[in-house]
Amino acid sequence: MLTIENYNRDITSAVFYGWDLIMADKLKETYVFQLMQRENSKLRVHITLGRELQQAEFPSSEMFYQCYIHDYACEWSKTVWLNAKDINYNTFWNMIESVVGEHHPILPF
Repeated sequence: MLTIENYNRDITSAVFYGWDLIMADKLKETYVFQLMQRENSKLRVHITLGRELQQAEFPSSEMFYQCYIHDYACEWSKTVWLNAKDINYNTFWNMIESVVGEHHPILPF
């Protein structure tokens, strides 16, 4: 079972440019995060990170943690399969920023 220390340490602060973490919760089977865009508070992204290793949707002998990312308007979604080494603060939030940036790009100037 995946355990993340301080999973909610960034509540009310930016996790990457233009996006604030407004909710983080640890449930029995998942971690749940919600991001809000600073320029448009109605634009939100929901992230669900599974706590149990699973067989990925692609052929592999390894087990992975499933991370499901989607916007609240249901315009897009993406499932990412993470191995244990990808679940650290920098790598995780860089991956989230990359996925969100594909759909909601914000220029930092």
